[in-house]
Amino acid sequence: MVGIAYKQEEISDVKVAILTPYLIRSFSDIKDPEEMKAQIEKFGFDPDNLAGTSSLFTPKGKVVRLETCENHTLASPMLADLVISGCAGIQEIIVRAAMSTGAVIARYSIFYGKPSEYTGLLPEEAGFALDIPKNVKTVKSMLTNDELLDALVSREHSKIQEAIKALNRNLSEPILITHHLESVLKHPKCKM
Repeated sequence: MVGIAYKQEEISDVKVAILTPYLIRSFSDIKDPEEMKAQIEKFGFDPDNLAGTSSLFTPKGKVVRLETCENHTLASPMLADLVISGCAGIQEIIVRAAMSTGAVIARYSIFYGKPSEYTGLLPEEAGFALDIPKNVKTVKSMLTNDELLDALVSREHSKIQEAIKALNRNLSEPILITHHLESVLKHPKCKM
């Protein structure tokens, strides 16, 4: 009997920490109609977000594991390959404290492209390496893009720039790279 050898490709896991309720909060969590209206109109809440999603899959078979407060395997979100955070309240303090950890942190905010109205800080001043428009489709595109995920895992600045540039061609609002990305990549990725 002749055996057939199959090349088995290793499926890599990519870990993404989600530190904003706007990407993981369920629409059913909002009971008050006035609060729901405010969340949608003022703060960009999109009920078609990642609520209830623990993993995403890329076209090339990567598994993107979403790390949240309720569902996580990492000891710290800063150990993830990518962190997506809001900038309200304590979030900017947490991000600023993590500036030298090597964590690549993306801001997901209504302040996209401008300073935070909470602190007056630009994304890079607060420790964000990327600035994402508050658009769930953009996040889903990022998290299922093999080239961008490979670039983030490689931690090579030029690869990340090229992958984002290519991805931006298909987005209505581009993902912005801040000046902090280059400095964050100079730090080794935090390991525990």
